Amino acid sequence: MAGGRLGNALAAIIVLFIVGFGIPAFLTRHWDRFSGLFEFPAVRRTALTGGLRFSSQSETG
Repeated sequence: MAGGRLGNALAAIIVLFIVGFGIPAFLTRHWDRFSGLFEFPAVRRTALTGGLRFSSQSETG
C-alpha cells in the first residue's frame, strides 16, 4: 500500500524536523537553566550558535 508508506515517510520527516529544530530552539530558549549541566565551554559556545559539533582544543594541536 503506497499510501501507508507515504504516511510513514511523512511522519518520519515531521519527527526529524521537530527533533532537528525543536530541541536546539528549546535549549537556546532555556539555556540559562541547562547551562549548569554543561561544564564545557566549547559545548556551550557551539550549542548557543545552533551547532551541535563538539570542538576541543586538542583538535588544533
